[in-house]
Amino acid sequence: MAFLLPTFGRGNDYMRLKGYYRVWQTTDSVLSYFWDGYMEIYVPLDSSLTPSSDFCDRKFLGERRRKAVKANGDDLFVQISLPNLEVWPLMGSISGDEYSTRNNGDVYFLKYKAGHIDRNDSTTTVSFDDLAGRPDHRLDMSQLKMYGVVATMTGCEDSETRRNADNSVVAFSKHLTYQAHYKGEDEDERIDVVSQFFTTDSQTVSEAEKKRIVKAKNHIWEFSIPAFIPPLPDDIASAWPRLVEY
Repeated sequence: MAFLLPTFGRGNDYMRLKGYYRVWQTTDSVLSYFWDGYMEIYVPLDSSLTPSSDFCDRKFLGERRRKAVKANGDDLFVQISLPNLEVWPLMGSISGDEYSTRNNGDVYFLKYKAGHIDRNDSTTTVSFDDLAGRPDHRLDMSQLKMYGVVATMTGCEDSETRRNADNSVVAFSKHLTYQAHYKGEDEDERIDVVSQFFTTDSQTVSEAEKKRIVKAKNHIWEFSIPAFIPPLPDDIASAWPRLVEY
């Protein structure tokens, strides 16, 4: 498959990415939930090992959950927004004939500006608006009605940074925006969810090693945040201490 990392030989079936993740939700611009922790992601190096879904396998390690004191504990939007790396790199999503790239790095889907490519000596970052070109820049989320939620997605911004030398993932993120309410209610709330992952370590492993690692129970739930992780936005950082663990 194009853009996948090269296969290095027997015993190197997956790139095992270990990293720190964080996900937070604001409700009408007020911080309501914040989850963070560690996870491992297994990127197939051989197309024959590509999973049946569009996403790489993952394993959650340490985890911490916090919420606003008045939040009711319904963290549905956080749960469905936990970091999930697609097998097909984001750069591959903009390679079709309907996409074009300007000299300044802007990416267009037909006549709509849909993203940007930022390159430097060591990394390439692709940012993409998944709703570009959709009518009214909206997407009906009727699948959430099974949870009692009536929602419309009004924003879906993806970002992915890869190392130029080997195309390995350095970080990826997603910012989702919804207008949503529960069945029986009349007024929508604005829900924003930001989901981020930062690679802290990587190695290649075999299929057998991957199965053994994923199957093993995890007994280490405490963790520290690496110093290189970018700081939170000021409004989120100032609100975080007022959250409670749950």
